[in-house]
Amino acid sequence: MKRRCWFECGKDMDERQQLLRGKVFQHTVALLFVLLMANGLAKSAGVTWAEGMWENLLIMWAGMALAMYEFILRGIMSVGSRLSRILFPFEGIVGLILTVGCSYHIFSGGEAMIANGMLTSAGGELIEGCVMLSIGLVFLGRRLYDKGRENVEE
Repeated sequence: MKRRCWFECGKDMDERQQLLRGKVFQHTVALLFVLLMANGLAKSAGVTWAEGMWENLLIMWAGMALAMYEFILRGIMSVGSRLSRILFPFEGIVGLILTVGCSYHIFSGGEAMIANGMLTSAGGELIEGCVMLSIGLVFLGRRLYDKGRENVEE
């Protein structure tokens, strides 16, 4: 029985793309390691820079954003593939909604972005939305760049 991967895992990847993919994961793991160590050192010194779960969520988003930026910009995940045509625009739209909603909440006086020297949940949501929006914008920029190059070649 042949296994089928819903995410098109490595289906059309050549050797160069597979090596680049490995380097992206190395960069992501290195970034996550550094950020987790810095967070641990801050915690041991009694510094809390974000309330609740937001410290860990923002560290996770930093790693995911790095990986997604590299996937898009290095051409590892084709901007024309079925998964990328769904995932990245959806992430950009959700990021836009989250950014606008959190910005309105913060700037209308609902909750401060920083309170008691810590990032609040509203501030964490705003940063998360901006990161998601930026991933969608990088995808859109790469897609427009690729279409422009196709038009020039023709």
